Amino acid sequence: MQTTTLIITSNDEIYTQLISKMNLQTNWDVATTSLEDTIIIAIKTVSPEAIEAIIWNQVVIEKVICIDTVSEFYEVEFKLWDVAIPNSVISWENAHFLEYAPSWDYDLEKFNLVLNGTIWPKSEDEDFQVDLVDENIFPITANLQKNDLLAKTIVLRWIGEESIENTLAIFEMVV
Repeated sequence: MQTTTLIITSNDEIYTQLISKMNLQTNWDVATTSLEDTIIIAIKTVSPEAIEAIIWNQVVIEKVICIDTVSEFYEVEFKLWDVAIPNSVISWENAHFLEYAPSWDYDLEKFNLVLNGTIWPKSEDEDFQVDLVDENIFPITANLQKNDLLAKTIVLRWIGEESIENTLAIFEMVV
């Protein structure tokens, strides 16, 4: 039985790199390939409706990878070349906790990888300081939770243009 890995991004550069690295066949903002036992679907969108349409048309989604950049970050823990795998997405009174843990061995220093953090959809009016700001992630994780896919989801966020190579290297380990 074939399973599906769904990759979600809104970043043109990441989408183009994924198409090239994975030899995906494109049809507008959806790219696919079929391996021996896995279907890979990459979608360039932040629209919950577009993501849901992909979800409804797949038999079994085994993994979801949301890969993008952050609009803002706080320098308490992060630097411009870091890649974050956050563990929580918070929006006002709602929160999504990401439980997916990669099973590979990694060198945190080699990839400038940070394995925690909180994402908030905007930077002003918070009662607490968050680590990362990403206005697109909460509707995506809400949709994934509604479709029972949040436990299969890993969020990768790159910080600054310098970290795209780190991000792609980490992506290759989790895909």
